Amino acid sequence: MACCGETSTNGDDHGSVASLSRHFSARAYVYDPKRQRILLLKHRQLDIWVEPGGHVDANERPDDAAVREVLEETGIIVRLVSAPAPNFPAGVEKMLVQPLGIRAMSVGPQHEHVEFIYASVAVDGSLKNGEREFDQVRWFTLEEIRSAHAQIPRNVCLWSLICAEHVTSKILAEEMEGMRYDGK
Repeated sequence: MACCGETSTNGDDHGSVASLSRHFSARAYVYDPKRQRILLLKHRQLDIWVEPGGHVDANERPDDAAVREVLEETGIIVRLVSAPAPNFPAGVEKMLVQPLGIRAMSVGPQHEHVEFIYASVAVDGSLKNGEREFDQVRWFTLEEIRSAHAQIPRNVCLWSLICAEHVTSKILAEEMEGMRYDGK
């Protein structure tokens, strides 16, 4: 489904590789599990609420880019919450934080962004507003997200809820792992 002027690809309409330019970007949905809210930015030109994110710099890993972009755009320091990944023994493979998804977004004629989408939790910092391409930075409750706030695109609502569910399940799993069965 296309949204906000974006075109979707289904694997058949990627265009000619020779004429298509691609950039990699990293995006992070920031969830506050205590207050059950998601951090979004109001895009100045598009007049819609979006998640923090931006281009992956040369020699930068996508997971590092996601953390950097959130800090630059919002003033918040985050910890990424990895999606399931293979569990190799120590020293066999160095696994990066796994994104929740990877999507291809057409952002203009013959230009595509390959976006790594991460879940994260806020760990420190304070909100800053009015940076570069964003008018506002604001927390939205999950109820506001579910009610399909008029200026939040549907894909942003869906990813926000997926992030909240993923982070919540990871926190519960960590809590359960830390508990010991005492036989009672």
